[in-house]
Amino acid sequence: MLRTSVGSAWRRVAAPLCAARPNPPRGLAGRDAWSVRAFSAGHDTGNANWMSNKLQKKVAKLRMVDKVRKAAEAGESEAMTLMGAACAMGNQVPTDETEAGRWFLAAAKAGCQTGALAAGIWLLEGRGGLEASAEAAAPHLKVAADHGISRGQTMLGILTLEGTGVEKNAAAAAKLFEKASADNDHIATYNLGVLFQTGRGVAKNPGKGAPMIRKAAVAGVPEAQFTISQWYGGGVERGDVKQVDLRKQFEWCLKAAKQGHVAAQHNAGVALMDGTGIDSDPAQAVDWYRKAALGGSLEAKCNLGMCFIQATGVAEDKLEGVALVRTAAEAGYDLAQFNLAVCLGTGLCGAPDEPQSVEWLRKSADQAFVPAMEQLATALRDGRGCAENTLEADAWEAKVARAR
Repeated sequence: MLRTSVGSAWRRVAAPLCAARPNPPRGLAGRDAWSVRAFSAGHDTGNANWMSNKLQKKVAKLRMVDKVRKAAEAGESEAMTLMGAACAMGNQVPTDETEAGRWFLAAAKAGCQTGALAAGIWLLEGRGGLEASAEAAAPHLKVAADHGISRGQTMLGILTLEGTGVEKNAAAAAKLFEKASADNDHIATYNLGVLFQTGRGVAKNPGKGAPMIRKAAVAGVPEAQFTISQWYGGGVERGDVKQVDLRKQFEWCLKAAKQGHVAAQHNAGVALMDGTGIDSDPAQAVDWYRKAALGGSLEAKCNLGMCFIQATGVAEDKLEGVALVRTAAEAGYDLAQFNLAVCLGTGLCGAPDEPQSVEWLRKSADQAFVPAMEQLATALRDGRGCAENTLEADAWEAKVARAR
């Protein structure tokens, strides 16, 4: 039987039919949680999140770009920054990230702090053809941070927390987040809240951290919204939530999902497929799985594949479904490895291939996925798709018993 993960309780347990295993909250750890790449560029040049508030206001008022260009060419540093922003956003000039980067670097060299922030972003992310380098970006971000630009403080704080391009120092990162948070940088507020929750760089104080995370969530920080969603779902971390509320869990998850938060998009699909905190709507669930899959979620690729295989919320297409499951399996996702093994063993899209099925069962079992361990033990005991091996079957069954 094909298996997906359970949906209603959002736990790591296999169950029949089409449900889904959600992503857990990720907390803060720089690139594997609230990453620089996620918030600084906003994924496109039309988003002004990489700019300081001061620069955003100036660009919004920009009207006479020819006069600004002349001033920039004459060496005025703020005009150089404005030209870079205009090129980055396509404001009265063609969008050109390479030209934007050239202006930002020139502005930073001429002593413009807002230009330094933008130059740091371009170097950090390798935009406009520049080589991505945290080491090259850090000095520019430090200039911006030292001159009180909150976004520069936030980004330098993340690099300092990670030890990327600068010396690792959680306490110094916390101080940078605190400064930026005081200037209403909501990402910094979220990060500082997580540090208080976990005790990194500050004395652990969940009672102080939870309100910060909630404040950031209300202000629209998607990672904070995702975290609040998990609190309402009754996870290990409960924050300031006193009791489980699945409706609120879904509402906060959806807020983050609509902002492109991939794990939230996947979890929104889980909730809609299973009817957790919201009426079940398989078609909408598939839409969210698609979005999360495009964002790189292995879980979403596996679940979307299962929907195609089982014609749940979408027209049946077993070939497409198995291809999606295989993609997730080859990337190391244990549940997808198990499902692929079942597809191969049953000949879902062609002749059965039991030896290949056993290979994928073993990959999943090696990651302690219990259903795969059970099926592998059965295959070894029966000699199905592999040589009969009672001793190894006994060993896998003992692992299953310990995992129960």
